[in-house]
Amino acid sequence: MHEAICVQTQVLTHVSHTKPNSQYVCSVCRSQVFAVRGKHKAHHFRHKAGTPKHGSFINETEVHKFAKLYIKDAGHLISPNGALLIFDRVELEKEVVGLRIDAVGYVGNKGYFIEVCVNNPVGRSKLEKLRQLNIDVIEIHLEHWVMNPRHLTGGREFARDVLFEAERKWLARSGWDFWKRKLIDWIECLMKARNSQLNYDDTTGQANFDFY
Repeated sequence: MHEAICVQTQVLTHVSHTKPNSQYVCSVCRSQVFAVRGKHKAHHFRHKAGTPKHGSFINETEVHKFAKLYIKDAGHLISPNGALLIFDRVELEKEVVGLRIDAVGYVGNKGYFIEVCVNNPVGRSKLEKLRQLNIDVIEIHLEHWVMNPRHLTGGREFARDVLFEAERKWLARSGWDFWKRKLIDWIECLMKARNSQLNYDDTTGQANFDFY
């Protein structure tokens, strides 16, 4: 591993640019590492004895956990329509009306719900509740990182995928899209309610609705 995060500056730093009085943590597992600068081997970072080894996150839980941390640390990501969202702040594991949201990014007073999908997409019940909130909801898909040897290349590729490149989609939209969905739902309910009042004209073969 040739790069790690400097604790003092929170910047991803190459081993050749380390400073003696600075501390560094693994960009993937966030455990302590130290620079090794021997004469015979290439300079690199090494995990402190007794800590998880670099590249150890290979299961669903760890991918999910570190994806949320990268979103919070970076404070930005690409939306499904390609716009760069730069957040003023990010809150993790926020509970809203009984729902636990992976991350909520705020741009001013506007919030964006962010759901990280590793193997389990947002369920139908939660999705229906989210769509009642008039808020933008993004789902980021990271299934391909589970048990994938690409994690051995380091945290930078993972972070880039989470923030910019991984498949993502809108689960719900605020504003006009929200009210359009409300209108469609209302029309569908109205049509079902009026279905019992549907009469057919035997002479024309056309359906007539009785609206009162």
